[in-house]
Amino acid sequence: MDCGEIRVLLGLDRCISCGACTDACPSARHGGVIPDEAVASVTDGEVPDRIWDCLMCHRCSMACPQEIDVAEMMSLLRSISEEIPERYQRTAVQVYRTGRTFAVSKRTASQRESLGLSPAGEADSDALRPILDREGWPRE
Repeated sequence: MDCGEIRVLLGLDRCISCGACTDACPSARHGGVIPDEAVASVTDGEVPDRIWDCLMCHRCSMACPQEIDVAEMMSLLRSISEEIPERYQRTAVQVYRTGRTFAVSKRTASQRESLGLSPAGEADSDALRPILDREGWPRE
């Protein structure tokens, strides 16, 4: 998939450059990705900057009067990205090893035990690992 295919798939040509997506975007308010500029970049056949700064909150998509799924565009751009930031690679390795995006603290483990819950970890990763292996994750 490339920017042209994403443009057609999501109907980015419907964008009227009203800025509603950017107005709704918390990342844009804090110096991150600018959704309407990203849509314009993809429409022009270019991968926009800062796609990894998108919070994937979908506020942009909900705000769009043309019903363009800007968040899906970001997701598709990430999926074709050749460069994954190191911080996301670390998370991918953590998920592969444990089945979780974070390490379980001693406090959490103790709370789980006091509630009669099983220890977190092995069952999650055992179930998830075959799927990740099939999909080629984590990518190095």
